[in-house]
Amino acid sequence: MNTRLAPIVVGVDGSASSVDALRWACGIAANRRRPILAVTAGATEAEARTISRHALLQAFHGAPPPNLRVATRVGEPADALTECSRDAHLLVVGSRGSGGTALGVRASCPMVIMHHTRTPAHSDTGRETVDRAP
Repeated sequence: MNTRLAPIVVGVDGSASSVDALRWACGIAANRRRPILAVTAGATEAEARTISRHALLQAFHGAPPPNLRVATRVGEPADALTECSRDAHLLVVGSRGSGGTALGVRASCPMVIMHHTRTPAHSDTGRETVDRAP
């Protein structure tokens, strides 16, 4: 029997929205006693690691929660998040990405994910919250 809890997966691209989403996801994870998986995609592995490192510093000022793991991927953010969230408890994305570059979650990424993932998903659009369960 597998006793590992499914994580709460959060898309992180370094934007203010993704940092807020990461903090929000950590609060939910603490409440539900779930691990967190922060996923960052970039044009290269080094780029994704740099973005992830900066976002974690912004979100936690050097003291991330102990239940947080980080995953970096090369490629499109929507693809990385869909892949990493297949067995997730919840997928969380911010409302806007870094936009315009291959560095992180693009503005359309939340909508792509909301329509393609089978995982329950949460996105804060800035005006309203959109939750979707399969």
